[in-house]
Amino acid sequence: MTWRAIGERRTQRRLHLALAAGLTLAVALPLTTSAQAEGGVFHVVQRGETLWDISRRYGVTIDHLVQLNELSDPNRLVVGQKLVIQEGEARTHVVRKGETLTSIARLYGVKVQDLIALNELKDPNRLVVGQELIITPRVQRTHVVETGDTLWYIARKYEVSVEAIVSVNALADPNRLRVGQKLVIPAIGGGTDAPAVASRSRTSEQGVSLVWPVDGRITSRFGTRWGRMHYGVDIAAPAGTPVLAAAPGKVTYAGWAGSYGMLVTIDHGNGVETRYAHNSRILVKVGDEVQRGQRIALVGSTGNSTGPHLHFEVLVNGENRDPLDWLPNR
Repeated sequence: MTWRAIGERRTQRRLHLALAAGLTLAVALPLTTSAQAEGGVFHVVQRGETLWDISRRYGVTIDHLVQLNELSDPNRLVVGQKLVIQEGEARTHVVRKGETLTSIARLYGVKVQDLIALNELKDPNRLVVGQELIITPRVQRTHVVETGDTLWYIARKYEVSVEAIVSVNALADPNRLRVGQKLVIPAIGGGTDAPAVASRSRTSEQGVSLVWPVDGRITSRFGTRWGRMHYGVDIAAPAGTPVLAAAPGKVTYAGWAGSYGMLVTIDHGNGVETRYAHNSRILVKVGDEVQRGQRIALVGSTGNSTGPHLHFEVLVNGENRDPLDWLPNR
């Protein structure tokens, strides 16, 4: 199946959803920021919202929203614009050259473990070009609230975020659940309760050793920042400073990525991936094999950035980790 065929099928599905929803959606959407139709989840853009805000609210990635909505310019959203957060039918992906299970999981905002289970993959490290993978199941799960249930407990049970459950079910008060209440559990939405990892032992377990990608001053660390989650570490450096590959691997993304600006992503194997954002120039291309310490880009301030710096992320099996736990002390 070609990407064009997938795009045509996606368009047909959206038309079906729109026709099936009829006047109900036309009336409901202006009254709320999210809605459901035929199992799909939509979001209506509000004033001041960015794609980053929306992705974090629903527990999906920016790449997932860009791909699903075919956004030509992720930085330009219009108030009242309707975005598809999750489609109502099963989604598939046709494997392309150079792709890994980790890069595909990140693209759609799902977990590597879920892709392995859904597709019954015996060897997750062996993907074939042209292979069709199921990304999300056709039927959404539901949970009937029982005595003592909390959203935190339910989210942990199904490995999704509390925010994703709140948004999909349009819960006015997340702290008030009724026994017998039925909740839709989204097929996507990364959990927020991933256990912290001890850096040195975890690094050795994954068999990947990282070096600092750029020499500079840390201006923002991993964790909550300005009321939002910051998924990497920011390292200030003069524009044009070489950005180095933190470990050997294969380049899986090299280009513009919305708020990330000019982005490079490297797959290091064993489920470990690194991201290098806000570059002024990219020196590698998708499919390149790079070595530790090799120049892959130049520091810049592209995308959502207040000045020249490198935004550096470490991901393990599609889950963000604190980069400082993986980098050597200095």
